[in-house]
Amino acid sequence: PLPDRLRLLALHAAAGRPASFEPPPAGPERARALAQLARNAAASPSPETLVPLLDRMRGAPDADAARARFAAALARRAERLRFELPIDDDPARAAHADRLAALAAEHAARPRDRARALLVRGLLRLRAEDLAGAQAIADDLAAGASPEEREAADRLRRRIAVRTPPADGDGAESFMDGSVRHYPAGGDRALVWFLHAWSSVDRAMVARTRDFLAGHGIALVTVRDSRGMAGLDGWGDHAGDRAGAVRALAGILRAQGYRRHVATGNSMSGSSAIWFAVETGALGALVINAFAGLPRREEVPGRLNQRRLDRLVARTGTDLPELDRALAGLPGFVLHLHHSDSSPLYRLHVDRFGALPQARLFAHGSGDDGGHLVARLHAPDRLAGTYLPFLADCGLVAAGG
Repeated sequence: PLPDRLRLLALHAAAGRPASFEPPPAGPERARALAQLARNAAASPSPETLVPLLDRMRGAPDADAARARFAAALARRAERLRFELPIDDDPARAAHADRLAALAAEHAARPRDRARALLVRGLLRLRAEDLAGAQAIADDLAAGASPEEREAADRLRRRIAVRTPPADGDGAESFMDGSVRHYPAGGDRALVWFLHAWSSVDRAMVARTRDFLAGHGIALVTVRDSRGMAGLDGWGDHAGDRAGAVRALAGILRAQGYRRHVATGNSMSGSSAIWFAVETGALGALVINAFAGLPRREEVPGRLNQRRLDRLVARTGTDLPELDRALAGLPGFVLHLHHSDSSPLYRLHVDRFGALPQARLFAHGSGDDGGHLVARLHAPDRLAGTYLPFLADCGLVAAGG
């Protein structure tokens, strides 16, 4: 049958054995054949062999439609590969994702597919610390005529701003290969902020929080795991050694003279913040949409997220403590949890934390998901309301600010 023949051709191409392909004559059968080839090619892409195959299809309207579907599928595949890279940490997979994204952008018929592919390429450039390359892709997207391309340019530029090293003179000291930045405030109290590698927290937000805390004599210490692992298995020069990373960071706090500290973070970085706080005798943690432990596989929606969780467990092991159980034995530990109701998975972990007598829960609307909620809670008019009640509960500031 025709689909079997096309599947065989795609497999030959993917295995590096180019096969000749002459599509059937014009008509419904030809359109179906080309669509099937596009699907098979995208399912097992090998640019070096499939591009010549697809180039021979160029020219006919039905072939162009098949190529467009192929490009859209490639963009999705490249995006999935990029999403899994922090877990795999495989340069060859990163290079493969980049080739697929480049191919998708070249053959895209719809602006949104081109925008998606170029955004993936830009994020891959950022992952490789190629800020200039990422900026060039952002400029290319910004020059596009479609809203999708301009929106992708804005998203990429925000990520570039997050990854751009702070300007000299911001008052920070760097430790642990630059993954830890210390903003002193002249006292013996500190807040440790665990940041996502791809966090929506930009330099302006960090500076605003730094200045707010400094006004209360509290230092800020930021921790960023550049691999996108949320600090679950270490960071900086202790990547892959979480216990060593925790000891090193605790040593930095002691060396700087901090007798009291607290922690904060968002999502799995929030969980890392609680783990660090529990293990280092912190007074408490303020977290946003945090998890009480590594989610169980059946809790995670979507096969892609489940595969990522599998890799995460394989990478970090399963010895990370269940936070609600750990906190149950620490009645004096202060926990403030801000959460949205946008995800059943969030709700499960909110309920687990909510069973703790020392937990204070702050509910926000379903539209305040992820980075949006982080940004809202760190807006100039919300910063005091976010932090002062927590700092007061921890005894770091007087009640009422």
